[in-house]
Amino acid sequence: MSLTINNSTRISGLASGLETDTIVEGLLAQYQQKLDKQSQTTTKLEWTAEAYRGVNTLIKNFREQYLSALSSTNMMTGAAYSDFKVNMLTANGAVSIAASPYAIAGEYTIESIEQLAAAANIESKEVFAGVKYSGETTLAGLELANKFEFDENGEISFTFGKDTTIAEMMRQVNNAGVGVTMRFSSLKKGFSLTADKTGSQSKIKIVNLKGNAFSTDDSALGIAEGVYKGQDAICTIEGMTVTQSANSFSFDGITYSLTKKPRTASSSSSTRTTS
Repeated sequence: MSLTINNSTRISGLASGLETDTIVEGLLAQYQQKLDKQSQTTTKLEWTAEAYRGVNTLIKNFREQYLSALSSTNMMTGAAYSDFKVNMLTANGAVSIAASPYAIAGEYTIESIEQLAAAANIESKEVFAGVKYSGETTLAGLELANKFEFDENGEISFTFGKDTTIAEMMRQVNNAGVGVTMRFSSLKKGFSLTADKTGSQSKIKIVNLKGNAFSTDDSALGIAEGVYKGQDAICTIEGMTVTQSANSFSFDGITYSLTKKPRTASSSSSTRTTS
């Protein structure tokens, strides 16, 4: 048998009669798969490490640029934010203005304030005929222009009895969770009911079930049954009619707070926002 050695220093199958390359590759296939898998894992780890380095670099740059006390763009200082100053050019005490960083510098005019937003409200005056009252005065002890009418069980409607004090009556109303506050005034000698929210959707509905506490003709508390509504704020800003349920509202980064209605409808206020 003769052996032939080629230039790759391999034993040729021509001499041995065997496909040595195929045999070797088959024997090493399992090890090659392991090597390929390990190579893939190594590549993924390298990519992950590179991604982490990129994120760390971004965080480092962000800290140095925006959180460092030595940086001119430090976010921890007021100079890093838009700072707007509001100057009232024709102040009349009817409105105040505040500008956020989103405002656009310029001059704005509030041409008129037709009405302010208000909560539904009803009040009575001079319903007390006496001189002095306190929260502990009972309803039966009130000296009223229109006397309470008690039924034979001593009840006024379904809630208040003759021994109920003023404080207890108001506490029942105020804690009922209906969004209405009841008060009494020793100065005005009367009561008031006010909705907690302002706007045209604010409403107080009073139904007198029994007795005359809130009757239409001879209400002992001076407040007749019925539906009482609030109103929206209405004003004109930059030629646009604005209707809002509250007296404080925002447009384009500027907050307008209406405080009173000017004496004349034609009164206007101008403001200038400068950065």
